[in-house]
Amino acid sequence: MSFDRSLKQESHGVGDLSLGFSYRLLPENKGHPSITSSFTVVAPTGEDGSSEVNAITSGVGFWGVSTGLSVTKSVDPAVLFFTLGYAHSFEEDGIKNGDSFNYGFGMGLSINSLLSVSGRFSGTYIDEITVGGVKIPGSSTEPVSFNIDMTYQLNNTHRIASSIGFGLNDDVNDTSISFSYIINL
Repeated sequence: MSFDRSLKQESHGVGDLSLGFSYRLLPENKGHPSITSSFTVVAPTGEDGSSEVNAITSGVGFWGVSTGLSVTKSVDPAVLFFTLGYAHSFEEDGIKNGDSFNYGFGMGLSINSLLSVSGRFSGTYIDEITVGGVKIPGSSTEPVSFNIDMTYQLNNTHRIASSIGFGLNDDVNDTSISFSYIINL
């Protein structure tokens, strides 16, 4: 006799909305890499799943801001990169998600003048959740993943990017898929 204890969950919809800006602090040359800073605001437009136990979520339910630095160096035909960042979430109804520190590194490869692929390893430390000013012990997480990305240049200002991610520990989804439409102003 055997019992099937598997659980199938499905979800669809639009996630949280992010609006970000980047500024190149130092352009790359022979002697040093390019350094770019970024700033992003996240609006809680996705479903946060707070009304259901074990819900699949498309958002976090909190406003947030993040900042980061990206270092890139061309080694033709590849580009090596390293990122470091910090994200802060704002308290909502006495609950605050933990702030996070993230890092990543990888390599991109230009297939031709319009198409590129890349692989990146990324990790994050997310501090404990705070409820009513008290941190919840054991609620911190450290998701680690590996992503394979593909970007297609539509024209000088518009790109389409897709990514498939593979979780490398229990603090992250086993797989994820994302699509982005990027406009350079």
